[in-house]
Amino acid sequence: MQSNFSFSQTNDSKSNKQFESLIATAKQLRKNQLADSSIKILIQAKSLAKFLKDDKKIAQAHLALANTYYWGIADYFKCKKELDTVAQKYFSVLTQKQKCAYLSQYGDAVYYELDYAQSVQYYFKALQYVDTDSVMLARIYHNIGWVYTDLGKYEKGIEFGKKALDVAEKSNGDVNHKLEGLVYIYKTAKQFINALKCQDRLLQMDTSRQQVAFNFYQKSAIYSAMQKHDSALYFCKNAYLIATELNATRWEMMFLSQLLITCIDSEIMKDFESYLSNYEALLVKFDKPYEADEIYTLAGEYYISKKDFKKAKQYLDKSKTLQEQYKREHVEKTYYVLSDWYRENNDFTKAYLYLKKYTDISDSLFLIEKEKYKKTLDNFTKIFDLENVLDQNKVEIQNKNLLLQNEKTQKYLIFSGLIFVLVVAAFFLKVIVDRKKMNKVLLEKNETIELKNELLSTKNKEILDSISYAKRLQEAILPSKKLVHRYLENSFIYYKPKDIVAGDFYWMEVKNNIVFFAAADCTGHGVPGAMVSVVCSNALNRTVKEFEIAEPGKILDKVRDLVLETFEKSESEVKDGMDISLCAYDVKQNKLLWAGANNPLWIIRPEIGDMRYETDKKDSQISNLNSQILLEYAPDKQPIGATENKKAFVTKEITLQTGDTFYVFTDGYADQFGGEKGKKFKTANLKKLLLSIQNNSMEKQLQLIHENFETWKGSLEQVDDVCIIGVRV
Repeated sequence: MQSNFSFSQTNDSKSNKQFESLIATAKQLRKNQLADSSIKILIQAKSLAKFLKDDKKIAQAHLALANTYYWGIADYFKCKKELDTVAQKYFSVLTQKQKCAYLSQYGDAVYYELDYAQSVQYYFKALQYVDTDSVMLARIYHNIGWVYTDLGKYEKGIEFGKKALDVAEKSNGDVNHKLEGLVYIYKTAKQFINALKCQDRLLQMDTSRQQVAFNFYQKSAIYSAMQKHDSALYFCKNAYLIATELNATRWEMMFLSQLLITCIDSEIMKDFESYLSNYEALLVKFDKPYEADEIYTLAGEYYISKKDFKKAKQYLDKSKTLQEQYKREHVEKTYYVLSDWYRENNDFTKAYLYLKKYTDISDSLFLIEKEKYKKTLDNFTKIFDLENVLDQNKVEIQNKNLLLQNEKTQKYLIFSGLIFVLVVAAFFLKVIVDRKKMNKVLLEKNETIELKNELLSTKNKEILDSISYAKRLQEAILPSKKLVHRYLENSFIYYKPKDIVAGDFYWMEVKNNIVFFAAADCTGHGVPGAMVSVVCSNALNRTVKEFEIAEPGKILDKVRDLVLETFEKSESEVKDGMDISLCAYDVKQNKLLWAGANNPLWIIRPEIGDMRYETDKKDSQISNLNSQILLEYAPDKQPIGATENKKAFVTKEITLQTGDTFYVFTDGYADQFGGEKGKKFKTANLKKLLLSIQNNSMEKQLQLIHENFETWKGSLEQVDDVCIIGVRV
């Protein structure tokens, strides 16, 4: 944009008006999101100010340019460059309000460079020039609260967030923005109830449809962070519906994106394909298709879980193309899911190659995060020192004020005051010297600790990588969901390892139209339990396939022999083994053969039925709730493994009735500590839970079992692996 005036042809009055016009025009252009045009206008304004040799106007142009670089194009380097020029040449000519704006703007710029200590320092300096400007005061308090929150100093973050809100309320300022800031602070600090209260207050203040939609969207994010996925889906779905009513396409895309992510996180997939179809239809209206990369990866992950490998590959290829073209941040996630796709399709070479790509990117991201972590530690140290300096400044100011008051009384107090100051100075000098010595010692210790931490971090990473790979190996022994639902169509498997790898596992094999399946609990959990689970799973496979044994009791006898044979090869005594509940289910004849090693079988029957029930009654214990009958079949009280008084396992034959639901499980669910008193859930409560959810589909039962477990556990640690299999006849 060329200048439409000549500096030499204007008088001072016209030039001053021209300058003000340029500044006003540039400000309006920035508000209209025309930042490039705004910058060109401001460069003209700066040239005019220099022509007029008016330092105040030059400083004003620099400040306006810094503001536009920051808010218009997010170029924090150029923003700081303009501000540095102001500091070096024109700071003395700034008004008090301009000084406050300059310091606050500098704090903003260095905040986005992750220099939190310097950011807070500039914000505190800006407070000295606020005077009666309540809008700026609230803004600075708000920003200080965010910095402390990002540093993990949540109490300080909440303190300044509340101060910002208080100032805004008293001055009729932007209360909405300050409440939104508190929502972020409370959510980050995991004070979710307070975050929701702020959201409710925002909704009371503005009941417009736009605000309701955005409020619901924010609530969805909070409930997701709380792991309350049903509520998260409810609010996000309603936000999306309002956005469609308002024809707010950008919001529709944003809310649909959140819906798809929440579906994957919660494993509530019922509407996933419908949401995905709507999302793709909206993509046509935008010029930047690369925004869909993360959603395409989620779609690939979803279709892999559905065993629709053709669709999964189509979406993953789209995602990879977009991410590599636009150098997006989520490409490592796509590589990880592609590795899963090739593994599921038995192309282990490409599965390994994509897993290698994923680990390479993860390693580089780890190094970046490590640098950020070091910078954060440095920020903590600087902030600590800054707070000490601020406290000392307060003390010094108080002392100076006291000295000025006493100066008016008697002259001899001046002499006493001087002596006092010298004594204090000497004392502080000694403190500083001692502190330097102490800092030197601490620095040497910190360097040693940091070196040890780096070595420990490297070792931990190597161990974690090995365990993560072990997880993939262990997952390979588990039957796929496609296989399970092909032969047990109306069923669910709730599988929740305590650690990355597990001692619990579920097993399935189909032979001669008989579906063999089991829930097993090997000794221990984590890596030791996982190693035993591989041995036991292999023994089950050999027994059914190689030795062609079909009776559950005899299967367990043979599995015990094979496990003991494996462990006997060790020079040291190994007493590991497993507890198991094993079924052989003839779907066509509704017959079930079952045997258990320490783990029972439960059958829930909706009503008593005919004389077949009397036959079952001989071998089972009975519980009931609201006409639901629970038949409990006791296992043999011996494990698969080394034991005294070894006995043959007993097979029980059970005639099933239409509507029966039977369950096999390990002890992890009942042994979980939780509730208000931190006690075990116990088997009796598990029975009540299963009886209470019988009117629900198997998919809904899975969801309710999971939600109950998470609610019961609360903030307590999971104590053991969990595995429950449910099948409805």
